[in-house]
Amino acid sequence: MSSVSEPSKDSFAIGWEGEKMAYEMLRKNGLLNSQQFDRILRVRNHWVCIEVKHKANFTKRGVEYNYGPDWEGTGLNRAQFEARLQFEKETQIPCFLLIFPLDTNTVYGQWLHTLQALPSEHKFLTKYNIIVFPLSKFVEGEKEIVEALKAVKAPATV
Repeated sequence: MSSVSEPSKDSFAIGWEGEKMAYEMLRKNGLLNSQQFDRILRVRNHWVCIEVKHKANFTKRGVEYNYGPDWEGTGLNRAQFEARLQFEKETQIPCFLLIFPLDTNTVYGQWLHTLQALPSEHKFLTKYNIIVFPLSKFVEGEKEIVEALKAVKAPATV
């Protein structure tokens, strides 16, 4: 009687390994312009791209060293931000940034085209190429974020 043993890696690790293999295969063959979305969601007959981050908020501690804005914020890698906006422009599928800050029970979210439209004083680029936006420009709270997602209308214009 044969038995089937449990895999040595959990299913998430196996999935990530497969995604890395796909990326390497595509890269090796010159297909570099790809994006990996965290979630694709259908809301009221419209598709929405969700980008999820789970990280510490950007704090205003750098102000005392003449570095950074005087507000707390969050954001994502600038290249990723620009790629998601290009995707939105070409496909008319809006992208929503969902942030779960470390060490809090709060959740923040905002449409990327809304963040893009902010004036320059509400954008900060870190030395690590992270574009940061004030937390005050995000929707805060699970209920409020769900309402913002459910309010999605016809494709956004970027």
